[in-house]
Amino acid sequence: MSLKKLPELCREASGGKLSPLRDLLRFLRKEKIRRPDLCLQYGKQLLTYGRSLGDELWVIHEQMVTAALDSGDVPTAHEHLQVLTRKFPGSQRVRRLEGMRCEAEGSFAAAAAIYEEMVEANPANSLARKRQVAVLIAKGDTAGAVKALNGYLAEFAADGEAWLQLAKLHIGALNYAAAAFCYEELVLVAPSDHVVHCRLGEVYYTMGGAENLMRARKHFSQSVDLLKAGNARGLHGLCQTCASPGCGQDFEQETYWQGGGG
Repeated sequence: MSLKKLPELCREASGGKLSPLRDLLRFLRKEKIRRPDLCLQYGKQLLTYGRSLGDELWVIHEQMVTAALDSGDVPTAHEHLQVLTRKFPGSQRVRRLEGMRCEAEGSFAAAAAIYEEMVEANPANSLARKRQVAVLIAKGDTAGAVKALNGYLAEFAADGEAWLQLAKLHIGALNYAAAAFCYEELVLVAPSDHVVHCRLGEVYYTMGGAENLMRARKHFSQSVDLLKAGNARGLHGLCQTCASPGCGQDFEQETYWQGGGG
């Protein structure tokens, strides 16, 4: 529903007036829509209104920094970052943006030093700790990223994004059992997310074996039940699982002979 509203907001903002421009940038922030092209195009126009924006002026500068970094436009990010640094010297929020700029430039050692300083000052700074993981991933240190994420999740167990990232790292290392554990934790965090159930079904299907196929079928079915219309991926997974040897009757026979029946 959010994306359907976006074209209308863009049309209204194209007139260059303050209120529509502000509404568009606010909408992108609120809905967490990553459209750096729109942020840079309309944010630049909005910033011409200067102090008419009040305190929101600084939020828009921050939005421009992240949009520029997403686009690979480091000079523009640096320009807006300088404005924020002058306004908020010593701000940890601005410091994190500086670390992200270093990442974009490939200066991973500098970025890591910034995040380490932030975490030492405040160990509960979850955003800085997640940026540390991002640096490790960018450097190709998968083992280090997994270790850092495990440490992070020991303290922030309800962070769904962290579980998702850890699952992706395990899948990349072909460690499907560990990935399944991560997705199971995600199911606890977001039990109504059809995508999570679908991904977990895919992991169990990949692992194979009668028991895992039954688990895959359960999660594919749940995914389809949560999103009945347009869930082609969930339906395909469910059909593939049900058609696999070992799913259904074979599993029931195996359970029986292992003492599960009669």
